[in-house]
Amino acid sequence: MDKAEIKETLRQVLRRELGDCESALRDKDVDRALSELDDATRKLKRLMNSI
Repeated sequence: MDKAEIKETLRQVLRRELGDCESALRDKDVDRALSELDDATRKLKRLMNSI
C-alpha cells in the first residue's frame, strides 16, 4: 500500500465513520454515536496494522 492509497483509505474511513457519528449525535443517540466512534477506531487500528 503506497502513501496515496493510505491517505485515501484514511480519508474514506474518517468521512464515513465520523459522518455516521455526527448523524447519531444530531439524532441525540449518544449510544449509537459512541458505537460509531468505536467502529472508526477499530478500522483505523486495522489499517495501521496493515501498513
